[in-house]
Amino acid sequence: MPTIEQLRVVHDLNEGDIAMPEPDMTYVVYPFDSLGFELPVTHVIRRGEFLYAVSAAGEERCIAGEGAKHAIRGRYVKRAKRPRKQR
Repeated sequence: MPTIEQLRVVHDLNEGDIAMPEPDMTYVVYPFDSLGFELPVTHVIRRGEFLYAVSAAGEERCIAGEGAKHAIRGRYVKRAKRPRKQR
């Protein structure tokens, strides 16, 4: 299964296939005009000739294909440091 980072074009996924985020990454979807909101992304799915970013609430935003009006960007998740063992 490809990861979101590996997606470049619609045909990188087969119809109905999904791409998941990489470990240590979160993604948000936002409108190209940057005047809207950011929506956390759980995965990307291909439907026909389009890729959609899907939120935990099931909302879908078109991110690739003719007429797409949204984009996604990733952010590294900072992991909590493990406490050092006491000697």
